[in-house]
Amino acid sequence: AVPEVSWRRSRITVRPDEGWRPDRVYRVELLPGVTDLRRNRSREGAVITFSTGAPAPQTRLEGIVVDWSGNRPAPAALVVATLLPDSLAYRGLADSSGRFSLGPLPAGEYVVSGVLDENRNFRGDAREAYDTARVRAGTTAVGELWAFVHDTAPPRIRTVTVVDSVSATVELTQDLDPRQRLGASAATLRLLPDSSPVPVLSVLPKPVDDSLHQRATTLPDSAAPSDSVGRAAPDSQPARLRPGARPARQAQAGPALSERPPLTDRLVLRVPRPWAPGARLALEIRGVRNITGVPGNVVGTVAVPERPARDSLGAAADSLGTRADSLEAVPQPRR
Repeated sequence: AVPEVSWRRSRITVRPDEGWRPDRVYRVELLPGVTDLRRNRSREGAVITFSTGAPAPQTRLEGIVVDWSGNRPAPAALVVATLLPDSLAYRGLADSSGRFSLGPLPAGEYVVSGVLDENRNFRGDAREAYDTARVRAGTTAVGELWAFVHDTAPPRIRTVTVVDSVSATVELTQDLDPRQRLGASAATLRLLPDSSPVPVLSVLPKPVDDSLHQRATTLPDSAAPSDSVGRAAPDSQPARLRPGARPARQAQAGPALSERPPLTDRLVLRVPRPWAPGARLALEIRGVRNITGVPGNVVGTVAVPERPARDSLGAAADSLGTRADSLEAVPQPRR
């Protein structure tokens, strides 16, 4: 902590309560948000590291923070490196590509956290997504920090929506464990009010269910016509280089992220027979795990919409009809 801070004109003065001691390394961090007399606000912070006689630190921790819910790098993510066992924290921000290089730091073992600091208070709040990694002494590579919201309570059902005649989408209150695969036996459907059982065909995460059924519908049409595999267009042929010329260099992108399954808070429930119009069914799915790994049994109700009335369909059909005599040719007068 720094209890004594003062400013005068363009200068900020910082002094520890115990005074500056010899043979120590000090690190002064200025957070973004400093405002001058003309209300110009700084967008970036600054860090100054200096020594009063001790060897200057050389350790630098590097890595990338990834927003797992969006499966993309997290720009301006908060990075906190905690030195063990002293619990001394060093903070920094990732750049626009989610990458960070934090240092110079004292040598030692660190616990590094990447936080999606949504309210920009430079602290990790309870509902903000984060991930942590332990870095041994002598190691500088932190790797990828896949940030997600941690929750110690099991998930609950928020809504159940009938999508078509044989499926319904179950929306939950939390992201689910993307590696969990529930069998059909984990779900129980009972028709209300007599509680007669209704068979379940499958209950899968929505990205998995979409992938399986989209593949099933597009596979028969995926065969290309024979004439579509003909000669390539003239513009698609690679340009020939003159003798002695070198090919142009391609722009080098950063290292690709490791692949992880996408996060979702939805399950798709499928039944072998169509829903009965107007039916209400009690649903229970056992052993549903959130992304933190906390399991729980979720319960909800499947409400099937009523079938539309026949007269409304008939009126619509009649309104679109055309009288036959309106199409007859009008006789022309003789000259």
